[in-house]
Amino acid sequence: MDVEKGNLEKRIVENFIEFYNSFQIDEMGDLFAEDCLFQNISNSSGSIECKGKEEFLKLATKSALLFKERKQVITNWIIGDHKIAVEIEYQAILAHDIPSGLKRGEKLELKGVSIYEFEMGKIRRLVDFS
Repeated sequence: MDVEKGNLEKRIVENFIEFYNSFQIDEMGDLFAEDCLFQNISNSSGSIECKGKEEFLKLATKSALLFKERKQVITNWIIGDHKIAVEIEYQAILAHDIPSGLKRGEKLELKGVSIYEFEMGKIRRLVDFS
């Protein structure tokens, strides 16, 4: 593994988490390749998939509106060639009622895994499992 690239890719993941937690959608988008793929696979709410940075930004903007606060914390790293998997602890306070039955102001807590794949210094694919 190229240590320098691994460090750059790790920093990209750290930046993504920082931007996600602070609702900086445009900055999150800057980390993605134009033809990226985002997938969210959840036990409780099914799967979501979007292709391309523009579609990702629309989804990220819409999703951000659901939360008053949100925070992802990385609890473990697995770093490979052009891929990083992280274990995540996630907490959020809902800004609105959601179809799963949770109400505005309630706390959502999840554990999950996110897998990042990189190409030319950008996130090419992100898959979230929760």
